[in-house]
Amino acid sequence: MIILIQAALSICEQIYGGTSFTTNYQMALAHQALAKALLVNKQFDGEEYMEHALEANRAAIDVIPGSHPRLALFSYTLGK
Repeated sequence: MIILIQAALSICEQIYGGTSFTTNYQMALAHQALAKALLVNKQFDGEEYMEHALEANRAAIDVIPGSHPRLALFSYTLGK
């Protein structure tokens, strides 16, 4: 499952290489999916989980207003 999501993240980076709202939001979702997959598979002891959770949160903060409920989903993945 993790390999599949890593491949999806790689494809997402190739397709959405720009800096529009869709790009950042799609990238945030892809990083969030990988962070959740690592968590489910109990591979959160290394830096990879935190790296993807932080990247998802950072990308979401860039495109979602601070008071929007959708931002809470990304903060939840990060453990805030």
